[in-house]
Amino acid sequence: MINKKGFAVHTIILILAILIGLGTFSYHYSLNENPVSGDYIGNVQLDIIRNFQNAESSLFYIDQSAKYSVQQALQQMADEGILYEPECGSFDGVNALAAIAKKGDDFDLKECSLDDKSLNENFLRYFNESFRNYIGNYPDAYIPDSYEYEIKGNELIGKAKENIVLQIVPEGFEAKPEIT
Repeated sequence: MINKKGFAVHTIILILAILIGLGTFSYHYSLNENPVSGDYIGNVQLDIIRNFQNAESSLFYIDQSAKYSVQQALQQMADEGILYEPECGSFDGVNALAAIAKKGDDFDLKECSLDDKSLNENFLRYFNESFRNYIGNYPDAYIPDSYEYEIKGNELIGKAKENIVLQIVPEGFEAKPEIT
């Protein structure tokens, strides 16, 4: 049989150790100004997911802006004329495709070229003007307005020369600039 006197000593020491530990914990806990810091497991991962969603929404905005800009560019080409900067001049706000000039008794006809290359170039000028207006209105990120455009068949392909810049700032972040 185990000595009962030694068993009581161990129990008292264990209870005292638990009480001292609780007292130390409560003392240090009361010294902390903000006992609940707000950080929890997965906070960083949720911030990454939010930033990913912001990036995806800016890419969606670019796609929709391009879609509307194509429609607007085609409408402008129909309203103002096919050529962005006409070589033959304009008449009543519409670009002329030919210019007739009188030289003495003869008339000289100058036709402005309308091959596929010039049509694509003029379309891209109208498109770029409209697209820049849309891109400049996006509030949540810096979207560059310099792109390299290429037309392949019925597709307009635009490649950005710069990356999209998202502002990633943790909640509660304060910047205190020092001027020296």
